[in-house]
Amino acid sequence: MSAEPDKRALRSLKNYALVVPPGEVVLRKISIPAVRRRERVQTLMLAAEPLLTGSLDQYLIDYW
Repeated sequence: MSAEPDKRALRSLKNYALVVPPGEVVLRKISIPAVRRRERVQTLMLAAEPLLTGSLDQYLIDYW
């Protein structure tokens, strides 16, 4: 049995975006490494943080 995670389990086919307050910049695509579902929101937050002008709490991360 291999100890490495199944690469298919880590790959995400979803697109991610930040939903922002009116008048703010919408980041339509955020590139993140392949991570497990439980780690995805935290990884998106870390990837988006340098691009934001305000507090990250003002934004809602959404995916579809």
